Amino acid sequence: MVAQIRVHGADQPWFAGQFEPEPGFVELAPLFQREVELVDSAGDLDVDAWEAVQSQICQTVALVKPDGQEVADFILHIRGGEASFRWSDDPLDD
Repeated sequence: MVAQIRVHGADQPWFAGQFEPEPGFVELAPLFQREVELVDSAGDLDVDAWEAVQSQICQTVALVKPDGQEVADFILHIRGGEASFRWSDDPLDD
């Protein structure tokens, strides 16, 4: 486990929570920082670059529900101590 998210709100399909990194997250932090930089790029999103980073995130980590089951697909934004995410039990189409 590299982190936990303690959910404190939802605006379906998005959830928000307190992000609590474990020591292993240090190596992944630059990847998530790049993802947020792309998303926050003031209306000039480089979709190809974001999809490449998002794919790398999904290949590197898993999002696990409280019952221990991994979700099939997800998008996760980490901004400091806060996380926002959405997930699906079914793989999303490309």
